[in-house]
Amino acid sequence: MPPMPSAPSQFIPGIPDGISGTILGALITLAGVYFSNRGAMARLVRQLQHEAEERRRQREAELRQSIYLGAARAGFSGCGA
Repeated sequence: MPPMPSAPSQFIPGIPDGISGTILGALITLAGVYFSNRGAMARLVRQLQHEAEERRRQREAELRQSIYLGAARAGFSGCGA
């Protein structure tokens, strides 16, 4: 088995250590940003789905309340006559 390179410049010959280290650091940073944004997007999608479901439930509850209260008022106003 060949020995592992010990300096970043040994991975890409002809590039100074400082530049190859900077490039490697930038690639690692880009990978971190990509995975972070991917996770944030997944959380945002779940949050928006949850909020949409809550709004749907709220609309149903308000509709039921208006129907039942209207029926109750009509029933009570007919009883008192």
